[in-house]
Amino acid sequence: MEELLKMAAELKENDGYKNMTGEYPEIPDGEYQANIDKVEHRTSKNGNDYINITVTIVDGDFTNQKMFIPFYFSEKSAKITIGKIMSLIASCGYEPTVEMFADYDSIATGLETLVNTVVTVKKETKGEYTNYSMKGDVE
Repeated sequence: MEELLKMAAELKENDGYKNMTGEYPEIPDGEYQANIDKVEHRTSKNGNDYINITVTIVDGDFTNQKMFIPFYFSEKSAKITIGKIMSLIASCGYEPTVEMFADYDSIATGLETLVNTVVTVKKETKGEYTNYSMKGDVE
C-alpha cells in the first residue's frame, strides 16, 4: 500500500495525472530491458490463436510501462514463431522441448517458467507491422 501512496503523491505533485488518458503511451522502436509478467493463450477477434506475453520495462525513459507481445501462429508464420519461442526459452537458460508445442495451452504453460525473468525486448516497426523479438542473457 505504501508504494501506491508514493505513486499517487508523485502524480499529484507534478500534476502528472492531468495528462493521463487511461491508455498506455506508444513505446518507440528500440531495445528495452523488461520483466516478463504474464503469459496467456488468447484468441483474436478473427478466431486466430496466439500467445501473448505481457512485460514491464524495468529501465530507461519508459520504466514501468507495459508492452504486450503477441506470438502469432498463422499458416505462414507458425514455424518462425515456434523458432522464436524456442530461442527465447534457450536464451533464458532452459531447454525447449518438442512436447510443449502440442497445443496453445501447452505453449503458454511452458512459457510460464519465464515469468519474473528480465529479458531484452526489441521492437521494430516496418510500415504497418510491428515485430518483436525477445532474448534472455544466458548464452
